[in-house]
Amino acid sequence: MGLITTSTSTLIYSGPIPDLLPMTDRAPGIHISHIIHDLALRLGYYKDNGGDMPWSKMALGSALEHAIAMRLMLHEPGRYYREWDDEHGYWKNGMALERDGVHMNLDLLDLHDWAVEDVKLTWLSSSHDPDGPKFNKWWWQVMGYSYGVGAEIGRIRVGHVRGDYKNNEVDYHVWERRFVPGELERNWTMLMKHKQIMEKEGKL
Repeated sequence: MGLITTSTSTLIYSGPIPDLLPMTDRAPGIHISHIIHDLALRLGYYKDNGGDMPWSKMALGSALEHAIAMRLMLHEPGRYYREWDDEHGYWKNGMALERDGVHMNLDLLDLHDWAVEDVKLTWLSSSHDPDGPKFNKWWWQVMGYSYGVGAEIGRIRVGHVRGDYKNNEVDYHVWERRFVPGELERNWTMLMKHKQIMEKEGKL
């Protein structure tokens, strides 16, 4: 009986995740996420790591957001906003907005409930309070989008990569808020005031 030979693995690439899902419709200018990031840092909700989030984490998050949004759109045809992109040849499931000089890119707009949905991938523990400071920046973003489209319902779809840090499960939660009168206006006013601070400091 002859010897059994096996193949060996050859490393052909080692580096960051490729930019396979670029934000093709992200307009130049001031984005709501930039304002929220700066505000959350100043309030101490998380620490400044000296730069932007690692590229691979951002790319992975973008891929998950795109995949979940696309599958939801296909699973319930007609429920979510969509627009054909001739340049890139696919159905966009989100929507680009601009208000008061601030750009916003929605992940999902539920046309049945007229609700804004945002998808997040995070290494944050799933044990955190969805109404606590760790979630604030996500709700500010959803409320900003909701203000932009006149929605009174907002949802966050969160994939917690490390679950609650006690097991090996990935936790996936969908949180919903039904906004009370004046809540969206107060949130927008707060963000616009911080925008003015950043402009005076030359950060925008």
